[in-house]
Amino acid sequence: MMNQQQVGVAQMTTAMTLSGGVGLWATWAALPSFSVVFWRCLFGFVALLGFMLFTGRIHKGWLTRAQLLWSVAAGTTLVLNWVCFFQSFHYVSIGVATIVYQTQPLLVVVGGMAFFQERMGLNRWLWLGLGLIGMVMLVLARGGVSLSGDHYVLGIALSLAAATFYAAGTLIAKRMPKTPATSVTLMQVLVGMAIMLPFGALSNVPQTSVQWLSVIMLGVVNTAVMMSLVYAAISRLPTYLFAALSFVYPLVAVLLDWWVFNHVLNMWQILAAGLILLSVAGMNLNWAFPLKSKRPETTTGC
Repeated sequence: MMNQQQVGVAQMTTAMTLSGGVGLWATWAALPSFSVVFWRCLFGFVALLGFMLFTGRIHKGWLTRAQLLWSVAAGTTLVLNWVCFFQSFHYVSIGVATIVYQTQPLLVVVGGMAFFQERMGLNRWLWLGLGLIGMVMLVLARGGVSLSGDHYVLGIALSLAAATFYAAGTLIAKRMPKTPATSVTLMQVLVGMAIMLPFGALSNVPQTSVQWLSVIMLGVVNTAVMMSLVYAAISRLPTYLFAALSFVYPLVAVLLDWWVFNHVLNMWQILAAGLILLSVAGMNLNWAFPLKSKRPETTTGC
């Protein structure tokens, strides 16, 4: 019988493996990004609402006014993150987009300094600098894949914008009144549907079985199931193990991109990806450079 940590490892590994398929389903949906996000939110909402009603989590006073307002703010950033991320697949490969997207923890630290006057020591500054070097290398290390004209840099910019919105949502969530994770996610996908409607999301309805399967997988599996697994794993895993297992996501995404679409990273992209992921790991796990810094740090964390 597995102990609590082993259960958490299984939950987190499953969640990150499922996350690796997000780009695949978004591409196979073959719909404009606004529509893909709308349908993802819709099916995610239905799945989460059903789960919460079945488990009795919706009752009188289940969400306060303050929690509702914060959830709307977090939901807005989540949806903008999805739109930018899905749109980036039109210009760069899923593998490249996902690697850039992994800069979220670095951006959370930067956001904590900018908006909450948090400080960080020399050690984290060095990891942040290494991530920046990797990002510049990735921009310059253009591969042979061009999916929609000559817009490689635009694709990277969209991926980075997606990571920025995700980081903003993380900072909002850290300042929210204590709210059950399922309630936050339910409100986020509800807000997502509302935001997408004015952009003509309903004018693009899935037509084929593959399109329907893709948006259902995004909503039910990659939103409701995946987020539930992540939230369940958080309480069972130490921070270092939770952070380490998050790297299953980009690994699965790159492998699927290669296996399904035959998109292979070139040598310089692989090196750049290594620097980015190393910097994120160093920031997450607080690995120490062989340097001494007397400057104290109070970071939001990753």
